[in-house]
Amino acid sequence: MGFRIRSARQADRAAVEALSRAALPEATAALDFAAEFAHDDAILLVAAAAPGGAASGHALGRRVASEFEVHGIAAAADRRRAG
Repeated sequence: MGFRIRSARQADRAAVEALSRAALPEATAALDFAAEFAHDDAILLVAAAAPGGAASGHALGRRVASEFEVHGIAAAADRRRAG
C-alpha cells in the first residue's frame, strides 16, 4: 500500500502526538505539539494511505537558515518497514 505525503493540518495534531508517544515516548515527552503546530517556521508533514486520510506517520521540524532541523519523526507500528 502506498502513502501520500501532505502538509499536516491542525486536525492531525492528536494523531501526530499519539504516533510520537507510541513510537518514542521518552523522546517526545518534552515536545510541545501545540507550539510545533503554531510556529511560523514549522514544517509538519504526515504520511497517509489516502488523500486527506488519517496520519500513519509524520515528520516535524523547523526551517533554520537553509537547513531543516528535525524535531520528531514517527510511524505507526503496523506501517513500519513497509518501504
